[in-house]
Amino acid sequence: ITAHIERMPNLYNKQSNPDGYVPMCVAENTLLHEKIIEKLNHHRDVQSSELSYGPMDGIELFKKALAHHIETRIAKRPVSWENISVLNGVGAVIEQLSYCLCDPEDFIIVPSPFYAMFKADIGFRFKTQIEFAPTSSTSDFEVT
Repeated sequence: ITAHIERMPNLYNKQSNPDGYVPMCVAENTLLHEKIIEKLNHHRDVQSSELSYGPMDGIELFKKALAHHIETRIAKRPVSWENISVLNGVGAVIEQLSYCLCDPEDFIIVPSPFYAMFKADIGFRFKTQIEFAPTSSTSDFEVT
């Protein structure tokens, strides 16, 4: 990972840096950014950085806007954007909650029927276990 991070400032560009670094260790293709931006800019102003991986806890501009929204519309009290994390998808949120709240081999009770990937999201990396709480449509899926 260190070698990848060190090489990132020297990315390949057909005209300006033909001997540059082409990262093969990420699921991202920056070689098409110029063409994609050209198409997208017909609809709105898009920066190349918006097409790549951002900070792991969310983009600062969005976190500030979200903190302001929570302050003025929901919490009605100060909310620091530095205390907000924004993750890409519910799977990432579930996995991080499992990591933060559980020790390996802890159990989380999940009402069933359930989202099919709960087991992987909760337990794959952190070995958290799932205990299913059966529910039924006849009782409006009430957990008993």
